[in-house]
Amino acid sequence: MDFEYFDDITDLIENDETYTADDLFAALKDVDRGTLHELVDNYFTDITKGVPDEASDMDLLMENIRTLLLGLVNEDAETRRRFAEEFVRFRDWYWFGESVKAVDPDGDESLVSVAEALTLHRLELLGEDAYELDFADVLDYPIDAYDVNFGVSRIESEQDNETPRGTASFDFGGGVSAGRQPVSLACEPDDDDAEDYIDDAGWNTLINKKNPVIDGEFSDDGADADELLH
Repeated sequence: MDFEYFDDITDLIENDETYTADDLFAALKDVDRGTLHELVDNYFTDITKGVPDEASDMDLLMENIRTLLLGLVNEDAETRRRFAEEFVRFRDWYWFGESVKAVDPDGDESLVSVAEALTLHRLELLGEDAYELDFADVLDYPIDAYDVNFGVSRIESEQDNETPRGTASFDFGGGVSAGRQPVSLACEPDDDDAEDYIDDAGWNTLINKKNPVIDGEFSDDGADADELLH
């Protein structure tokens, strides 16, 4: 299956169709690890542009999730399956959950997803209305500190030695909150205009600025694996 462009990973995350980790594993099991690594890294670089400067805990959590996923990019079945599990966990938290408090300029409060909140801030940077965003209720994300630490060391090793990505095995432990055991990874955002992404993704039509909830209904039906990459 074709999975090589930025739009491919965007389409995989930013839609209301549900799928399981098994579905995702079946769809991604043969994708080149270097391609998958690059797409995940680029996607996080893009969406984290929407994290407000004052939301340092949220910024750290997003970097920890990025590092966890990048550390799990590998072509062996066991690690790729774990990647699929963590990817689906991230998507459920990022796209479907509505736990970020957003207060508009008139003082009206609503609950939005992480994806919507980050987009509202990106729109603010482009001159749209400023929303007060409270990420407190989404910070308790289950994440294994060992995995994040290993991801950091693995990525740094690849940068220093130019070794192939994702060739190590993992000893997985229990989940802990990233907020309680923070691990940071420096990230260099690119200089792409945020407006290009927002226009391409259709956010200006999806978001009602008075009640910022994405249009479209949530479906409980699982997706077939052979449909995920199309």
